[in-house]
Amino acid sequence: IKKIKELYNAVSRWIFLITLPGFYLMSIYSNEIINIFFGSNYTSASLALSILSIGYFYWAFVGPTGSILISIGKTKSFMSIYLILIFSNIILDIFLVPSFNIAGAAVALTISLILGGSFSVFLAHREIGVNPFRYKLIKPFLLSTFLVIPFALIYFITDLRLILTVIGGLFYLSLYILSLFKLKLLEPEDKKLIKNLAKKFLGKLWKKNSQ
Repeated sequence: IKKIKELYNAVSRWIFLITLPGFYLMSIYSNEIINIFFGSNYTSASLALSILSIGYFYWAFVGPTGSILISIGKTKSFMSIYLILIFSNIILDIFLVPSFNIAGAAVALTISLILGGSFSVFLAHREIGVNPFRYKLIKPFLLSTFLVIPFALIYFITDLRLILTVIGGLFYLSLYILSLFKLKLLEPEDKKLIKNLAKKFLGKLWKKNSQ
């Protein structure tokens, strides 16, 4: 159980650190993202994309709790999570879609993901005591939020939105990653994992170039 908790803490921390900036970028630049990938005819769905980013960020963050339930043999509990998600989504769709169309569907799915994810956290915590909401994640959260605010303000008060989506997004991600290292917000095992991945990547790149 102790090893499962340690693995869960590491995985949930990495998911949080990786998906948090993605969530902010998806929320702020939703209109331009849709425009780039699908064209201007579909930008009306940008609000729905921003709403969905909330639900999927939360679901991704608490998602490993479902894997824990399966690993300890609680498959019925795991199935109940998806039953809650499915039925709550259907009920909410009935009430929200007729009035709010695609935005209503996005709200319905987001609420369902939060309900299902929260129930998953409750079950996993009850079984082995794991909890994704830890104090050590507050600093990375505040860091990412603080860094994204200037880019969001510039984006909404200027007309160069397409350019800012690309340049601002890349600059924000670079500052975020650099700040994680400079402010020592990464755990020792995180740094070790990054070094190992970098060595493997550079090793494969070197072999490929030497052939």
